[in-house]
Amino acid sequence: MKEFEFEEVKNYKILKYYEHSEQSNLKGEQLLVEISKENVIEIERILQIDSSYAYGNACTLIKQLHEKKENNYGFTTIEKICLAINKENSTRISKVEIEKISKAICDQYKTYAELMKALNCRNIKVNKDKKNEINLIELIYNKNFRTDGKKNYISFATKFCHYMCLFNKDNRDKYPIFDNVLGRVIPLYVDYFKKSDDRFKNVESDFEDIIVVKGNEKYIDLRKREGQAKFNIIDNYNSYCQLLKMLKEKSKKEISFTGLDHLLWYCYKGRIKKGKEEESNEERND
Repeated sequence: MKEFEFEEVKNYKILKYYEHSEQSNLKGEQLLVEISKENVIEIERILQIDSSYAYGNACTLIKQLHEKKENNYGFTTIEKICLAINKENSTRISKVEIEKISKAICDQYKTYAELMKALNCRNIKVNKDKKNEINLIELIYNKNFRTDGKKNYISFATKFCHYMCLFNKDNRDKYPIFDNVLGRVIPLYVDYFKKSDDRFKNVESDFEDIIVVKGNEKYIDLRKREGQAKFNIIDNYNSYCQLLKMLKEKSKKEISFTGLDHLLWYCYKGRIKKGKEEESNEERND
């Protein structure tokens, strides 16, 4: 096992990596950081000492909401949380669109208790007869908030749900984040592991609804694609979570979805080549 040092970040210790020479999406070195508890611990150490990665106002607002519950629930609070998540994650959603998203959440979930119930039920799909059983991911994704016709809100939806669960010990790992960096780097790990793990050999066909292959370009896109007959954003998001679970299990010692997310995102955020067609211009700083 060789080692790789991130020269551009002086605080990083040496991280272990896999040798892999067939990566078309990576800039520079043909390396894959090893999915391991040791590497996750090192990344988390950096996040704790580097102030630029400290949790910001969104977490403060969410913590206050959980402490005060119904006494602090309402449009103003949800809008502030959404604005903070948007700003701290550089998701570039306009203030008008954030206002519409916040209103939709509060219209759907009239109380703090209803919102918490929705967060507990990740797999529930839209039920027209039971309005309180609409999934938060689906609510944010399906609403027509877009002003330019191009915005991709699945990333923001996963981040909103992820942040809202951070202070719940039972649910804090319930909503893995999806964004462009993870969508580009995960297929590299799939290609690597399919050489030695039969579970990965048919990933492209098993997850054909979310893995896009265009020539040498391969990435994950959770949105409905042209010509796709059957589509449900929750099915696609759950498929993405299942793929992440397969990667997470490659660590010899157990790691969380959040740990895997931090490891991959912070290691590759500046080292992924942009594809010919970017599914999102969203970027995350947290």
